[in-house]
Amino acid sequence: MSPKKIIITISFLMMFTPLQAQTDLASRNIFVRVFDFENVKFAKGQLYSVTDSSVVVLRKKEEFIIDLSQIDRIRTRRSVGHNIGMGAVAGAAAGGIFGLLQEQGGSTFGSDSRGDDALIYGTVGLMLGSVVGGLTALGKKSEHYRINGDSEKLAAFKDALIEMPIKN
Repeated sequence: MSPKKIIITISFLMMFTPLQAQTDLASRNIFVRVFDFENVKFAKGQLYSVTDSSVVVLRKKEEFIIDLSQIDRIRTRRSVGHNIGMGAVAGAAAGGIFGLLQEQGGSTFGSDSRGDDALIYGTVGLMLGSVVGGLTALGKKSEHYRINGDSEKLAAFKDALIEMPIKN
């Protein structure tokens, strides 16, 4: 076989590699929260796999196998509080850094030191970041799946995940 044919064959095979990865749940990076029959969240993390009788969730590189009989419902994506918290942290950090970069003496808020400016701007950034995080949560489309310990509903959940668009 000539080198040209080998390169063409390898290139052709590499083109179809992503098609296989799209059906693999572990590579899709889907965050789930699992609730029991008393509406208590007892597991959360990246969805690793779904079988006929269990769900495997990956949290901090550790696999948690959740039996079907324990699952009442599953929600995808993170909660609204996560968006608000991340916005608050980002806003506080940006505000604090901005405050440190202000000139010595004569701030907008009448403070005397850059440390005071960092605290003031960090607090303002914390509040604004929380608001922005809350607004981003409005566009979040968290899916809710009622499993209720039923294997048919778990199979429907798995099918719905495969149809879900891949986020990069």
